Amino acid sequence: MSTEPSGVARAIAAGMRAFDERLSDDQLDAIARGIDGQRALGAQLAPKRKPLRNADEPLTAVRIPSPTA
Repeated sequence: MSTEPSGVARAIAAGMRAFDERLSDDQLDAIARGIDGQRALGAQLAPKRKPLRNADEPLTAVRIPSPTA
């Protein structure tokens, strides 16, 4: 089951040629389908499309053990 990638995904994938001009059209289509797949997963995770605020980011805690034990 192969669906056509969206125009947005195709445009993003086309930008990959700036990094590797040897990418074939089939490879770019595969990249674009992957982009669409990730966007669909994101929509499932956030169905209300509510933007995140700075306070929504996870708390990062770093613990460094003391060198003297």
